[in-house]
Amino acid sequence: RSVEVPPRCNTKQLSTLLAEVGAEMLVDCFENLDSFKAQAYPQPKGGRWARKIEKKLAHIRWADMTVEEVDRLSRALVGRFPVNTKWETFSVCLKDFSPSDEEIPPQVLNEPGTIFCRCGNGTMLVRCKDGWISVGEVQFPGENSYISAETFALESLDEFEHKDACFVSKFDTQEDSTR
Repeated sequence: RSVEVPPRCNTKQLSTLLAEVGAEMLVDCFENLDSFKAQAYPQPKGGRWARKIEKKLAHIRWADMTVEEVDRLSRALVGRFPVNTKWETFSVCLKDFSPSDEEIPPQVLNEPGTIFCRCGNGTMLVRCKDGWISVGEVQFPGENSYISAETFALESLDEFEHKDACFVSKFDTQEDSTR
């Protein structure tokens, strides 16, 4: 059977969808067991194993990753590992990503890792290799809850330019060697 995967579907949503299809297929198999047994054939030798998903995969490399790659990564790792990036000397977790086509003022740096926040919508934009992605929430190390990305921008960006209610700063674009 084929399954239509909805756009922007995350791991949890896909698991639910596939569980429903799998349950239907299992019932169908039991109801038609004799027919399926007649069609059975041995599994080929030398099967392949998928690589283990490691925590370091969740680290965003802004200079190397496209908007689509960051968006896919965030949706693939939902519930498994928090997507993170380096901020000053520590890692922060980010969530609620979505590609953005918001107009960015020309004075804002176009370098990967640049943070741009326009007050009022609760999010911030971060520059990827090929464009801007919206981030909705940020979590600091040791904290149990997330704060809005706008709150992060207003309260945490020490070195920013403040121009017309816009905040500009930068995430570290280097690979975190401590992971």
